[in-house]
Amino acid sequence: LLSYSLHSILMTFDLPLRLSPALGSCTSFLSPGTLILMGKDPKCIWQTSSSVALMPGFDSTIEILSKLFLRENTLFRADRPADAIPATSGVVLAEPAETFAPELLVCAPQQVSSCESVTLDAGGTFEDFSAGRRALKFAWRAEGSTRSVF
Repeated sequence: LLSYSLHSILMTFDLPLRLSPALGSCTSFLSPGTLILMGKDPKCIWQTSSSVALMPGFDSTIEILSKLFLRENTLFRADRPADAIPATSGVVLAEPAETFAPELLVCAPQQVSSCESVTLDAGGTFEDFSAGRRALKFAWRAEGSTRSVF
């Protein structure tokens, strides 16, 4: 589940796991394919024995509906340490139940006449994923215009 702040991914397991210092890095339990999606130098921090926060790194390509996989034989049940958690099915990254609305900062006149030209540039806007930043996608609409999207 993507966190409310969109800063991290919370991966929750339905039972407690046996944690060890070896699980301190993402490379120790995420599959190679998932690590590629997570970008350069992702961070993984265990919150409890059944949940871990995954923070994508620079140039991450992970997005809603991406499928995340575990590395085989790396996570084990706390109550039965010999039983590894199956890594074959993977999980699909879901949207957060709730998000916050972005804030708009207008640094120019907010109204122009119908004969004036307007340049809208959001090129400096990014979604901040810890060490990584990704450009956002935008669509513009002018109220009262006959055109719906610019």
